[in-house]
Amino acid sequence: MTKMNAIAVSLEAAEDWERKGEPGWVCNCLSSALMNYLSLAVEEHSSGQTATEWLESQRVGSLLQRIRNSTQSLADGVETAGLPGSALGGNYHYLVYAHLAWALRHYDEGEWFVAFSQRHDVLEISTPFWREYARAMAALVRREAYAIAELRLRGQERYWAAYLHFIEAASRGAGVSDALAEIDRAFAARNADRRIKDDHYEVEGSGLHPVRWDFRRDSLLAYVQHRR
Repeated sequence: MTKMNAIAVSLEAAEDWERKGEPGWVCNCLSSALMNYLSLAVEEHSSGQTATEWLESQRVGSLLQRIRNSTQSLADGVETAGLPGSALGGNYHYLVYAHLAWALRHYDEGEWFVAFSQRHDVLEISTPFWREYARAMAALVRREAYAIAELRLRGQERYWAAYLHFIEAASRGAGVSDALAEIDRAFAARNADRRIKDDHYEVEGSGLHPVRWDFRRDSLLAYVQHRR
């Protein structure tokens, strides 16, 4: 099955679950569709402009809005209907949604997902690295100076840490050229690293499945420029 076919199947399933009033399954299906769209964008486009133009042509901005609405419905179920907080999952996906929203210049949408990524029940089941990453993005949103916490980096985290260095510099009003160069080096190294076995969504890049567009880099740069 091609990724475009998988997207169509996921969107159809989301409609079925929505009719049944199951926001958790709706979120899962919509997330699957969005991650496949993003995977195609990073595989097939080397520039943010062409990638975002293609994503907009596929109405991914509207899909992000649907995910936000379904996520809020699921959170309402956690708060009022006794659903466990674990139903919301960890914050990796919410941070990806925020990056994608900012890349598409949907800044308010991205800020909503950043805030959601810091919910107590979401942070509880997130890894230390992604908790720190959420703190960094929240500092950007709140216009606060951010300082990287001491972390024991594992696996791909040593590449993702470059984005934290960018946020640290940008949040303090410092020049970001060195941080951007670090991001570019990390992106190239990650895409040559054949030891990476856990790029399950095929959006981050690895030696086994290299990608061309660094959506995190371009989204952060767009957001920082927007907030100046």
